[in-house]
Amino acid sequence: MDSSGSKKTNNKKKKKSTNITASDLPRRIVCGGLAGMIAKTATAPLERIKMISQTGEHGLGKNTAKGGSSAHSVINLFRNVLRNEGVVGL
Repeated sequence: MDSSGSKKTNNKKKKKSTNITASDLPRRIVCGGLAGMIAKTATAPLERIKMISQTGEHGLGKNTAKGGSSAHSVINLFRNVLRNEGVVGL
């Protein structure tokens, strides 16, 4: 209510149209592809470390079995892969 005692009507904002035009489609496809490539590149080294850790190929299982920190072994595993195989190994 305003000072005169009447109710103000709410002016609803119109929603923007989400129609995709033909000229906008290629840009959206390229942007989506780039976003996917960046995401895959960022997560691939973590997936590699996870797979090595799960298969036990790293030889660090003795430390974690005796109550060692799993975060510590992941860091060691990451360092070992970088040292032995280089960046390409990730």
